[in-house]
Amino acid sequence: MSEDQIQEVKDRVDLVELVKQYVPLKASGVNHKGACPFHKEKTPSFMVNSERQIYKCFGCNEAGDAISFVQKIEGLNFPEALQLLADRVGIKLKRQKSNVQYQQEKDQKTTLYRINAASAKFFNYILQNHPSAQLARTYLIERGIKPESIEKFQVGFAPAGGVLRNWLVKQGVKPADLKLVGQPDRFRNRIIFPLRDPLGNVVGFTGRILPGDKSGPKYFNTPETPVFKKSQLLYGLYEGRQQIRRDNLAVMVEGQMDVIMSHQIGIGVAVASSGTALTENHWRVLRRYASRVILALDADQAGIAATKKSLKMLINQDLAVKVTQFKGKKDAGELIAEQPDQWPIALKEAQSGIDWLIAVNLDSLTRPLSAQAKRAVAAEVLPFIKLFSDPVEQAHYLAQLAKTLGVNEQSLRAALSRTISHKASDRPPEIKKNEQLTLEERLLSVVLINPELISKFDVTAELFESDPWLSWLFNQVENCYSSGKWQSTADFLSKNKESISREDQLKITSILMEIDRIQGLDSSLEAVGLEFATRIKRKRRESTKIDIAERIAKAEAAGDRGQVKDLMNELQNFLGLKK
Repeated sequence: MSEDQIQEVKDRVDLVELVKQYVPLKASGVNHKGACPFHKEKTPSFMVNSERQIYKCFGCNEAGDAISFVQKIEGLNFPEALQLLADRVGIKLKRQKSNVQYQQEKDQKTTLYRINAASAKFFNYILQNHPSAQLARTYLIERGIKPESIEKFQVGFAPAGGVLRNWLVKQGVKPADLKLVGQPDRFRNRIIFPLRDPLGNVVGFTGRILPGDKSGPKYFNTPETPVFKKSQLLYGLYEGRQQIRRDNLAVMVEGQMDVIMSHQIGIGVAVASSGTALTENHWRVLRRYASRVILALDADQAGIAATKKSLKMLINQDLAVKVTQFKGKKDAGELIAEQPDQWPIALKEAQSGIDWLIAVNLDSLTRPLSAQAKRAVAAEVLPFIKLFSDPVEQAHYLAQLAKTLGVNEQSLRAALSRTISHKASDRPPEIKKNEQLTLEERLLSVVLINPELISKFDVTAELFESDPWLSWLFNQVENCYSSGKWQSTADFLSKNKESISREDQLKITSILMEIDRIQGLDSSLEAVGLEFATRIKRKRRESTKIDIAERIAKAEAAGDRGQVKDLMNELQNFLGLKK
């Protein structure tokens, strides 16, 4: 899609109204203020500017426009967020695919979503109202599943026979579409868990067999379809996404029942895969919402193996990972059913992934540890430590392992260097952390708002030489203003959108919001700009003094008296000491 279309979508979206769908906002001067949806905070610091259609949180430094907001809040990539907003405002995007092909694919997905939604509603109605679902209702009650949870997760029951198929056909669903959607009527005499994507669309189902029924596997899923990819779907993510993002934490449990029971007692960050082994794709999806994960998989050997595999993937994804225990129970569901008050405690007591790994490997060993036992534990743990990209984390866990095994840390470091190195190319790209704005960025934002201050403060491109991009942008602003073509900040950015990347436009967004905040807290824009310009000039002056002093020291060390004399004169001239 073109830049013009992207801008058209942004122009048609009211960011204040969009954000209000997720966060209550109150007018605050030229801005609207609310609690940040991206992190926990007691004092609201999330600002939305209706004039510029931009937002910024002054707590976590998240900033951007309508598209980046939807990307972050819904866990979508750029094209997905753009399409979502375009659909809301009634804009048809032109794509590389032909419009006919794209529309066909979109219509097909819409049809599949509609069939799945109708099927989920049917299953849920049967569970709550039909006599054939009595055994299922009894089972769910015995497991402690409350009526409100059945509604929240739309749990259902699939009766025997072709009742659903017949009903869907009567609703006008074509047999070919039923096949494409994965034949939802394949589920017979099973408790049904609808599976939703991050936007809430029902994309498939998991069916659980009733107690005592030996006629098939305990669980099975909808086969993969154009809308259902089991390696990317996490059960409970849609229902818990806001809390996961707010807490920056997800708890990975074993199955759907564990998720529902966790949500019932307030642990709304619980998610699970849907009858499939956890994959890198699952963690990539989850990484959009949180950087911290607690693994709470089953305590049996299969669960331990799955935890080890997930631990490697999580470290590779640069996610902070802990592992919890179930206080003698086999899984989260059993612990919640018998001691619900202990589940939050178990999560608080979760160990770091490496601590858990060390403990698991020590469990079966007799004390005191033999040399062979220590070597075996080190051989198991060191490859995990090797995965950490941060040398400080590596050093921390090496010291911990050395202390636990009672061996010299240097010997472990030598062993670590012999373990198979993790290829840097296999690691995901590092996510840049939000940083505080530099003085140069803040001064440029003042200039962007009011270019008249360029001459008043004697602002030149030299003040931005530490950042070539800022220096280029300043020259663009100065040229536009001095040629008499300047109208407004928005007009300037619009006319230069081909030269300014989307990433850089978001950077500009951040600095403009910073100035809005400073103006609201302190004094006039002119006073703010003067302070920034003065501080930058002072910083440059100190830097120049240090540079000359270092050159003098080098000349003295080399015995070059002539160079020393010249540099001393240069320093005196710079300091204004020469008469």
